[in-house]
Amino acid sequence: MAMSDPDPRMAVIGMAFRLPGANTPEEFWRVIRDGTDCITRFTDEELDAAGVPAEEYRAADFVGASGVLDDIAGFDAQHFAMSAREAKITDPQHRMLLECAQHALENAGYPDERDGSRVGVYASTGYHLYTLQNYLLNNVLPTQAASDWMAGMQITVGNYADFTATRIAYRLGLTGPAVNVQTGCSSSLVGVQAAAQSLLMGDCDIALVGATAVHVPQVVGYRHVKARSSPSPAACGPSTPEPTAPSEARASWPSY
Repeated sequence: MAMSDPDPRMAVIGMAFRLPGANTPEEFWRVIRDGTDCITRFTDEELDAAGVPAEEYRAADFVGASGVLDDIAGFDAQHFAMSAREAKITDPQHRMLLECAQHALENAGYPDERDGSRVGVYASTGYHLYTLQNYLLNNVLPTQAASDWMAGMQITVGNYADFTATRIAYRLGLTGPAVNVQTGCSSSLVGVQAAAQSLLMGDCDIALVGATAVHVPQVVGYRHVKARSSPSPAACGPSTPEPTAPSEARASWPSY
């Protein structure tokens, strides 16, 4: 290696998770070690109360199951210098990713930029693959009319994936690149690759890279289609005889 070549060595120095059944890396490891099933299977009563039509959840091919996160409404808006209204119209998965980003930096021992270091952000945001329902359609637009340009812009910034990384960089005072990565099912992996390239090229000194997929409403299900990634019955484990249903609720940040 020539003297001018960048040092390719890098390490994961911090993590933060919010997953069904696990809110920390340690809890997530116990879930894996013990083979814990963290998929929630809903009763007909729960599906009915959530507004799922009876003809839907009573269908033979309907699977009423999902990965459920605790307390997705809990968010300390004041801590992030956000007004109560701004927090309310911001998608919970964006809020949760902002929290995880700060926790990952704290876990890494770098709660803020120091000594001229620059922290880059590479972030991805999920969407509901099955019913196309989301927080914007169900919770924001019915109650928050975009009566003027500013109101519409606040709703857009709070719910579209284009602003995920830049919000985190702005709220946490990070000065490295802030890049939103959306490449379908490969977004998280592409984000890791992009973050590694950024470190190698000297664009930043520390890279935050992660993704979130928090579906609202959480009490949902899907219609099983043969050869699809979400089979019947819903299961999550390495040794099931057919492809397993992925947990669709998650937010995570490794920090490099």
